[in-house]
Amino acid sequence: MLKKLLLLAGVMTLMGQSLASAAGTTESVPLTFAYANQTGQHLNVSQTTDDKPAAYTEAYCQPGHVLTISYEKTQKMGADSTGRNTAQNFLQDEGAIFGVNKGRADDNQSCVVAKKGAFQGYTFYTFAPSPAKGQLTDKVVKKITKHYQRKVVRQGLIAKIGKETSIALVEFQPKGKHALASIVLVSPSGILYHDLPGEIDKDHYSTWRVDDGGEILPEHFRFMFAAHSKQGYALGLEWFGAEGSSLYVLKQQKDQLVPVAHGARYTSPL
Repeated sequence: MLKKLLLLAGVMTLMGQSLASAAGTTESVPLTFAYANQTGQHLNVSQTTDDKPAAYTEAYCQPGHVLTISYEKTQKMGADSTGRNTAQNFLQDEGAIFGVNKGRADDNQSCVVAKKGAFQGYTFYTFAPSPAKGQLTDKVVKKITKHYQRKVVRQGLIAKIGKETSIALVEFQPKGKHALASIVLVSPSGILYHDLPGEIDKDHYSTWRVDDGGEILPEHFRFMFAAHSKQGYALGLEWFGAEGSSLYVLKQQKDQLVPVAHGARYTSPL
């Protein structure tokens, strides 16, 4: 299963990594990920090395909603576990179990879990997590094309935040076997980018993710949150794949959206 998780994640896991602390940043406060049980009243942090799980007090599962959580116990993997990080396997999956004290998650929903103060100075937006209808304007596409010096072959909105800010997926023309897509956030202050490189195999079987059929689409993505501070944007992103989800917290650094936390859920059908 470890091999499958590595294929699923695609990059090194940064989950639980400590970063620098300052108002309006996620620095110095570890972030991790969880998923909900069928009632949405408990969360399982199935991949954490933190020896003080009780310090995690907040969960962000959908835009504009903050759940108050408290640590209850750490459970070992059960004898009947399927090895999946799913609501159906919740009672058998190993991990730190948290109760939801205020609010409720959706059945089987992925969440970002944070310690108090992790997003100090940030304002959170309420919007539909996915999918948005429509596309970027021709003017914006021309700017993106110029930035990458690469032709855009497909693009579509993932989410809209208010009237002026959009988040979209842009796919570029491949260069040989090297594919490239990008998550772009377009606001009145400019365009931010998070690159998603892929490699085209002979059968177009797995380009960006295992068993993706060579496709990457806006509906493959969902936002757990979006927020803004004086230092820029922060996003909680879920990327669905055939074997599970890759989970990210992205933070603005100049014109880039850089991963500051990354995890994965293995949910491959039995």
